[in-house]
Amino acid sequence: KFEEASKYWNVLTNNTFMFKRLQLIADEVEKIEKKEVLDFYDEFVKKGASSRRKMGVQVFAKQHMEKFAEEVAEGEILMESASEFKRTTPLFGLPPAVDLE
Repeated sequence: KFEEASKYWNVLTNNTFMFKRLQLIADEVEKIEKKEVLDFYDEFVKKGASSRRKMGVQVFAKQHMEKFAEEVAEGEILMESASEFKRTTPLFGLPPAVDLE
């Protein structure tokens, strides 16, 4: 019961209110065909693919937060939270945050 309660609590605290998210993902995955996976690989993953991108991640401990304040280089994007990143990516996106106020 603790695992189930923890799962629901997480849904409540991140304000998505999508209690059936895993089932919805599973339903969508069942619709994917082999050709779609191969086409995706060729376009986004394969070395030299036209839409391939890289992502670098830096994590700073509190005692090193001065590094976090450094200017972001051109062409780079600063994401301050994992939820913010997930809401901007179409592959594993979260629904828009719900404003409860």
